Amino acid sequence: MTLISTSVSVSTDDVSRSSFVLEEYEEDVVVEVVVLEQVLANKDSKALKAGASTIKKKAKNICTSVTFHRPKTLQKARNPKYPCISALPRNKLDHYQILKYPLTTESAMKKIEDNNKKKTRMLSRR
Repeated sequence: MTLISTSVSVSTDDVSRSSFVLEEYEEDVVVEVVVLEQVLANKDSKALKAGASTIKKKAKNICTSVTFHRPKTLQKARNPKYPCISALPRNKLDHYQILKYPLTTESAMKKIEDNNKKKTRMLSRR
C-alpha cells in the first residue's frame, strides 16, 4: 500500500444535494484512515523498541533565596563606535633613551660583559 495524502473537503451543502458524492469519497477516506493508523502504529512500536528511557524530564530549579532575581540572559559582544584609546601609547624606552640613561645595576652590567665576551669569542674564531 502506498500512502497518498489527499484531503477531501465535503461541506454540508454537498451532502444534502446528493448522496452519490459521499459514496464516491467514502472508500478513499476509509482506506486513507487505515493506512494512517498503520503508519502511526509502526512509529509507536519503533519508539517502544527504542526504549522509554529516551524521554527526559527537566529537573525543577530549586530556589534557595526568598527574593527573586531576574536571570541575566543576553550578553552581547562589544561593538564600539570609536576606540577607547585615541592614539597608541608611545614607547618611552627607545634606543636613544637607553643610551641616555643606561641601566647600571650589577646584574645588568654582568649581562653586558657576558654578551661582550661571547661576541669577542665569535670574532676570534673567524
